Amino acid sequence: MTLPTAERIQHDSFIFSLAVSPDEQLLACGGTDDVPITVWDLTTGSLMARLSGLSQQAHALAFSADGALLAAANVWGGLRVWSVADGRLQATRPNSSGRKKRSLVYPRNRRDASLPLMLSDSIAGTTSRALSPNGRFLARLNSTIQIKPYRKAALLAELNPQSWAFTQSGLSQIAWAADSETVAVAGPGWLGCWQPLAAPALFFATPLPTPHGVAALAMLGQSRQVLYAIGTAVQRWTAQTPLAPALTPWQRFINEVPLVADGRLLTQEWTWDVTQWGYEGVHTYEGQLLWYSHSHNPHAGGGATAQPYADFLADGPPVTVPEPILREIYQVVRQLVEGR
Repeated sequence: MTLPTAERIQHDSFIFSLAVSPDEQLLACGGTDDVPITVWDLTTGSLMARLSGLSQQAHALAFSADGALLAAANVWGGLRVWSVADGRLQATRPNSSGRKKRSLVYPRNRRDASLPLMLSDSIAGTTSRALSPNGRFLARLNSTIQIKPYRKAALLAELNPQSWAFTQSGLSQIAWAADSETVAVAGPGWLGCWQPLAAPALFFATPLPTPHGVAALAMLGQSRQVLYAIGTAVQRWTAQTPLAPALTPWQRFINEVPLVADGRLLTQEWTWDVTQWGYEGVHTYEGQLLWYSHSHNPHAGGGATAQPYADFLADGPPVTVPEPILREIYQVVRQLVEGR
């Protein structure tokens, strides 16, 4: 689907929230309480409805599973639900006594529900949560984005934006697509989309021309188009080329370690954190690194951990090692493995 230009979808106030209907034909924009929520036809760019009655700003929006209803909530938990077709108010809920970040969703397994499910998080904290439209997955945004089964602890996928240069400003927004397979993500000066459950998981991102944060996000999963709001305007970005898999901190470290050019083998045993009570150490032994802790107290316990060379080269050490020593260990293991 080809969307109209951004100038065709212009809200009458600062936009705080966006939502796309399940069939990806309609877009809702929410702003200040003195301006009605607007609903737009994405294929033509025409205005379909103006919905009034929510106090405070509309910080969260959600279409019902059949697209017939639109719900809006403010940070106080006040809620209004309208019929999209005729704009009639269908349900209300009053404000609560506390301000919180809100997210709304009508899970597909509750198709007859008139009220959406609302998740709330501390407005002073960095954590935000969003439930997928199929009701199965919970996205938790903090310093990373984690995808978990709803009401279960298992971790299905995690995205760390610190892995790429232009996304290191952090995370501020997340929004599920109707297909529950793709999420739009954004931070100060950038936005992107992530397919966390794909094999392999795909991440697309682009820097924005302004360092300011995106105020609201919505996602068209079928075409991988991200709709985002800055000020009163809605803009569009289409994700096309996934970013290359990010290097782990260990991979970045070893890329900077020069190999010993003359073929000489350095020492094969190292110690550090030496005190009057003991020290930490490691030595090579028959294709493995043996990591150990030594205590001068004969009654204190000790232990050692064996790590094959291949595991060390792939994942790094299982303990914290001073950088100069770690560089030597890596150089030696490389020589031993390559037979130099």
